[in-house]
Amino acid sequence: MKPAPTPERRNHQRYEVKDNILLFNGSIFAEIVNISMGGIFCRFLTDIHEEPTPIERIDLINASEKIFLQQVTCKDLNWSDTETRQLFHSTALRNCRLKFKDLDIDTRAKLLRFLDSVVTSRQPITSSITRSSASADV
Repeated sequence: MKPAPTPERRNHQRYEVKDNILLFNGSIFAEIVNISMGGIFCRFLTDIHEEPTPIERIDLINASEKIFLQQVTCKDLNWSDTETRQLFHSTALRNCRLKFKDLDIDTRAKLLRFLDSVVTSRQPITSSITRSSASADV
């Protein structure tokens, strides 16, 4: 018997994004894996010995279409390393879930335009499995 689908617990539909859609937190770039009007799930390439620092503002980048959204306020919900193995001795991929915070009307409109430019399909992600086998909690 097939298990019943888990109901979506998020307030916003989330969508997978095209390749090479990035965010910048002021010191390091990350790949955006999926996005919603509520937040982002992303991956940083980072030193495993460095503790994650709180993220309060990010820049969103769709370089191929020359769309940049700067200084989006957010808060990080959690961090987790994707692999137990190490890449290049002390470097690993680290997952991060970010929730957008205190967005004014203008920033929300720009975020919607950004989202429209980066999603692979307007079909929302409905299961907990994405191309990265990870889901955002926003």
